[in-house]
Amino acid sequence: MSTDPICLVGVQRSGTTWMARMMRQRPEIAFWGEPRQVWSFGHWFRPDDRLDADDAKPWVSRYIRRRFFEFARDQGKPRFCEKTPSNTLRLSFVRAVMPEARILLIIRDGRSVVRSTNQMRESGFTWERARMRWRESSPVDLLSFANRVPWLVAKVRGKPLKYWGVRPPGWREWVENEPLFVAMAKAWAAAIRCAVEEGRAMDRERFLAIRYEDLTERPRETMQNVVDFLQLANAGDMVQSAVDVADPRRQDKWRSELSPELLAEIRPHMEPTLNWLGYSW
Repeated sequence: MSTDPICLVGVQRSGTTWMARMMRQRPEIAFWGEPRQVWSFGHWFRPDDRLDADDAKPWVSRYIRRRFFEFARDQGKPRFCEKTPSNTLRLSFVRAVMPEARILLIIRDGRSVVRSTNQMRESGFTWERARMRWRESSPVDLLSFANRVPWLVAKVRGKPLKYWGVRPPGWREWVENEPLFVAMAKAWAAAIRCAVEEGRAMDRERFLAIRYEDLTERPRETMQNVVDFLQLANAGDMVQSAVDVADPRRQDKWRSELSPELLAEIRPHMEPTLNWLGYSW
């Protein structure tokens, strides 16, 4: 049985939360959901989420590694798994910090991503999530929330956010100067291109990309591929669970919920990347 760390990566609303639920059920895995504050150590005031291998200074890497391995040790588990959407823009950084990790990237049709992202953007604030993040953070980790104060204030006041999701370089200018869905479309395209390009440069034993649509259309084959890549022992129940919950109808909500006018507006910003990933408009 492998003890390699597992990093789940994907733009928000791509299926990483569903995969995370699978990992939480594994008795040998200590799972940490979205420890963004740990990955941001030493880079607390960056205007975006982009980091590369050069940012993995020894003191930064030591801190991040210690936090994760202590987390697994405290739970009495031999292996840890985490999922952090902003790491879509940091795969080379993640690899430099934790070269032994197995990185699983989930790719989803960008039209589904922007539809679901907008739904989350409009959702209300939950104090439980804020309390959980607070409990999981060390005093120094809390610095990572400094540039998210406007987000917190808007949430507390019950107002929809101007933007929600991963933050590639340029995201703020898009939000300020473009229609909302155009900004989200550009962010999706920039983030997923970054992840795929950096992932493809890695050793195949350390990086695997799957499509969310394959999980719903070919769940047994796709999940078995994931299990083999992650070297999970006795994972037949995990494969069967994927088969039991697979629902291809989830792929098509964007067709009924995004208007033809809106799709025409975002098409120039998404279609080249969709085609590059093997989707068609």
